[in-house]
Amino acid sequence: DIPQESAFPALIDGILPPVVSGLVLAGLVSAIMSSAVATLWSSGTILSVNVIGYFRKSDGSDRKALSTSRWSLLIVGAAALGLALLIKGVISSILFAYTIYTCGIIIPVLAGFYKDKLKVTPSGAMAAIIGGGAAGLIYKITSIQYLDLWALFISLILLFTVSFLDRNIRGRRQSIK
Repeated sequence: DIPQESAFPALIDGILPPVVSGLVLAGLVSAIMSSAVATLWSSGTILSVNVIGYFRKSDGSDRKALSTSRWSLLIVGAAALGLALLIKGVISSILFAYTIYTCGIIIPVLAGFYKDKLKVTPSGAMAAIIGGGAAGLIYKITSIQYLDLWALFISLILLFTVSFLDRNIRGRRQSIK
């Protein structure tokens, strides 16, 4: 009758001597915290470089890039804190995050391997990531049946539609010049 979140710590506490179980549990907590820090850093970097940097071109200033990075980490950290307060448990939080991540990332990454053949653009990939991730988030919040699968389809449609429009707009701009 142990909740799944507490099974491993209860097993350690019940089998090992107190000193050893304390060390193992401290190692477990440090591994979770290390993974959380790495995830927050990578999320903040992706937000500042790939999302904000995509919409706002940098002037090359290190001071401006550092400021953007710090604000991105603050935003991602606040969002992570909010989610941690809403979602109780490490496993539930990881499943929540992986669903959103998968819905947004898998289609653009797979298409990126064949970007020249499929003629996808960075704008299409960005739209697919945002649209698929948003659909995955809506699925996790509302539990609408099969929306996680539809999120992949939404990501696919956005990738190719926005890429097609982006190529046409760029082609027209080139022909005008």
